[in-house]
Amino acid sequence: MPIDTDLELQNEYARRLQNGFPLQPEPFAILARELHCTEDELLTLTRAWLAEGKLREISAILEGQALDYDSALVAGRVAAHDLERVANIVSTHPTVTHNYERTHDYNLWFTLAVPRSMGLEANLELLAQQCGVPEFLPLRRTQTFKIGVSFDLLRKQSITGAPELSAPQPLSHGPRERALLRALQEPLPVERRPFAKLAESAGASEDELLELGRNLRGGAMRR
Repeated sequence: MPIDTDLELQNEYARRLQNGFPLQPEPFAILARELHCTEDELLTLTRAWLAEGKLREISAILEGQALDYDSALVAGRVAAHDLERVANIVSTHPTVTHNYERTHDYNLWFTLAVPRSMGLEANLELLAQQCGVPEFLPLRRTQTFKIGVSFDLLRKQSITGAPELSAPQPLSHGPRERALLRALQEPLPVERRPFAKLAESAGASEDELLELGRNLRGGAMRR
């Protein structure tokens, strides 16, 4: 089947990637059987999407609250002529994501997550000093909803639901668990047994990494 011209198959594959990637030793083979194509076709398509910038990466999204992180959406008021410089400095922080401009008096918005022991406000004070702005205002969430966006390629629109979720239970983790959690967050190698390679980087077995992922899915691992 010419996967590059089968838009329905591509659309269904995109939905599987966004909503439930298999935590199994050979995930691409499983998806290929479900989609009635070959594993090589899926691997080729995935590599093409990555090369074209259509797909950023396949990796686990962990819930910071379960890992004892404090996080917030942050708003900043920055002079228009200085916005690019400040945004570039903010983006150098290792846990800043979704750094963008809004048409508003508070025109710079980003998310920040840090271990509670480091203090979110302390990090923002230092970041504001580094940027030369008066302050950054943290806006903590009051409710938790399912994160992520699910796009339909054929309809060219989001089909994301937003059910409210309960807060995950705190996760007790030592050095070995931290190594496995870091591995799960790494971009998944596009090969037949990708989790084996991630596990090797953490000094663990493929089975150990997959078992942790399955245990965390829907809780500390949102998707």
